[in-house]
Parts: sequence; structure tokens; C-alpha cells
Amino acid sequence: MNARIEFEKKDDSLADFVESKPRALTVRDLAGLLSVSERLVYRMASERRIPSFRICGSIRFDPLATARWLRQTMATAGPVQKPQTGKVM
Repeated sequence: MNARIEFEKKDDSLADFVESKPRALTVRDLAGLLSVSERLVYRMASERRIPSFRICGSIRFDPLATARWLRQTMATAGPVQKPQTGKVM
């Protein structure tokens, strides 16, 4: 099952969902959860913008470290602003 679909069926926050994973996440797993491209996840990992580690050349993400990163990222980003609708005068 797709990780994003699996997450959307739960009431947990994204960080809680990631933290509950019993194994390291792959680039594909994380890209699906974040709704971004795999290429972006690779770039973020290579720039050390997201915690990751390598096993035999493959990039993996520790669920606990990734959940901590998500919480920090969401805390510093602030609330999402809704676009204003209405007539422009």
C-alpha cells in the first residue's frame, strides 16, 4: 500500500505516523509521505537538510530522526495561511 494513502487513513500527525514505522524509510517512502519528488528527497539528503544515512549506497531515513525533523520543520514554518478570496477593488 502507498505510504501516503496508509497515512491518510489514520488520525495521527504525519510525524507520529513516521515515528511509528518499524523500519528505516526509503527515498520512495518519504517522497510519498511528503508529496514531493524522489529527486527532491535525494537533494535534501545530499545537502543534509534532512537526516539520513547510507547502507551500501542506498539512502535511508530513521523514523525517529525523521519525525523529530518534521516536528522542527513544522514548528518553524508556522501556520499555513489560507488564500484570501473576494473581489479586488
